[in-house]
Amino acid sequence: MDIIEIRKRVLEALNINGETSFTDEELSQMLNKKRHNHHSDKIVDEDLKEDFDQKFIEFDKLYKEFTKAKVRDNKSKEIALISTELDLFQTKQDNVELEDIISRLNAELEKKNSKIGELENSILIVSRDSILKERESLINSIKPKKQNYFKILGIIASLTLGLNILTKFGNISDILSKSFNVNANYILLSLFTIISLAYIYSQIREYIAKTISREICTVSTIKKFVSKVRTDFTEFDVYDFLEEYFKQRKGIKNWIYKKIFKAYNESTIETFKQIFIMELLNKKVIRIGAVFDLEQKYMMIRQFVEKKENGEVILKEY
Repeated sequence: MDIIEIRKRVLEALNINGETSFTDEELSQMLNKKRHNHHSDKIVDEDLKEDFDQKFIEFDKLYKEFTKAKVRDNKSKEIALISTELDLFQTKQDNVELEDIISRLNAELEKKNSKIGELENSILIVSRDSILKERESLINSIKPKKQNYFKILGIIASLTLGLNILTKFGNISDILSKSFNVNANYILLSLFTIISLAYIYSQIREYIAKTISREICTVSTIKKFVSKVRTDFTEFDVYDFLEEYFKQRKGIKNWIYKKIFKAYNESTIETFKQIFIMELLNKKVIRIGAVFDLEQKYMMIRQFVEKKENGEVILKEY
């Protein structure tokens, strides 16, 4: 029988009804006192002795049951307390282990964040190198190749040597003079003039290419582009922007760039387009989208700064 049921019987034996604030120890003392009061030695009247003996036996039995039940209940409470303490100890132990795991994970996260930072820097370097390589490719595409210079110089050297040999003979010199109505030395001078002008022309085109490449990568040009295009756009939109950008340029200098040095023709604008797109990627103004119907698509990155309650400032995209 459990402690609750025995306690009810004790309360009935003590004539206590309803709720009570007596502890089990106090109830036990009261029951023990009542048990002693019903001992046969306490009564003189022989007629009441038998009744007192019967009551004493009942109270004694109930007292012993109540005492045993209290012992069992106290042990259960002690076990429960020990179990609770063990659970608390285990929880603390688990917390220590979890804190150790969190510490190790934070260390790993810090290493990975450091690695991510290094990779992002590498991406920026690669992106910048790509822009410079593309720019160099543009410059090389609009100037004569070095081997062409050597070929022309070789031809001039051969002609010079040949003319020098031929002019040693009077009759051949006379024939050349009569045939071309010009002195052989003038022919040689003309060839040198042509190659010099070709070289100067190529150097000017190279300078123009460098100047325009730097100009289209400036912040002001990028801002103009961002203000004109949609959030999502294609590489052909970039081409149209640059074509319109160059058309709006006025003045004799730009007329010379366009008509004489062919700086704004289709092939050079195509190369300028690639340089400009890579500069947008490098500055994280855009991200690459999907390719659809041979068109490379891009997405404009809108960024804003948010300040948290703890003072931390973060950059968000939308």
